[in-house]
Amino acid sequence: MENKYQYERSNFAQVRAGLLHLFGVVGIFSVLVNLLLLTGPLYMLHIYDRVLPSGTQHTLLALSLMALLAYAVMGVLNHARARITARIAARFLTQLDQRVFSLAMQTAQSGKRKEPQATLKDLSSIEKFIASPALLALFDLPWVPVFFAGIYLLHPVVGAMSLLSGIALIGVSLAKSRPRRSLIFLWAKPVPLNSCSKARGKNYKAGSIGFRQIPFKAGQTDHPII
Repeated sequence: MENKYQYERSNFAQVRAGLLHLFGVVGIFSVLVNLLLLTGPLYMLHIYDRVLPSGTQHTLLALSLMALLAYAVMGVLNHARARITARIAARFLTQLDQRVFSLAMQTAQSGKRKEPQATLKDLSSIEKFIASPALLALFDLPWVPVFFAGIYLLHPVVGAMSLLSGIALIGVSLAKSRPRRSLIFLWAKPVPLNSCSKARGKNYKAGSIGFRQIPFKAGQTDHPII
């Protein structure tokens, strides 16, 4: 049994090793995308530093073209890394789908797990997470302190305001997610069978007391009014 699990782990390690270079490409594209996010601030700095004092239109045109080119490259890189993560998710699912299914059926036959479809659902959840924008957000997450540090170097007050604004946005998003979770848990809460049977009994009693069955005549098109 231990040899079997070691074999499955080695297969998973092989799949993971075959996808590492694609994750590396996504990481490189993420670095370039986050560097290109500085296009807007640098553009405005050059506008206030060079264009407004001199009033030259050629400098404004050159800076605008450079900014448009940078934004175009950033859009292409964003689309490319999204496509790469989708390719990683598809390859991950195709390489592990049959192996996970066979292992789940073996564990179900041995009696260790009665629901083999739950394992396939877990694999599908991992595949959806890899293809979702959440994985790209994890690649962008290490750059958040760098941006905060850069804003703080420009001016400490602006850096403190940006940090407080980020904390406030996180708090608002968490506060909005709590009622949804509570509603989901309330909706998913199982209803006791006794209450269902009592409700059905009341409905049957109401039907027997307040309604009576009227025979339908031949040729009658409308339902009789009770």
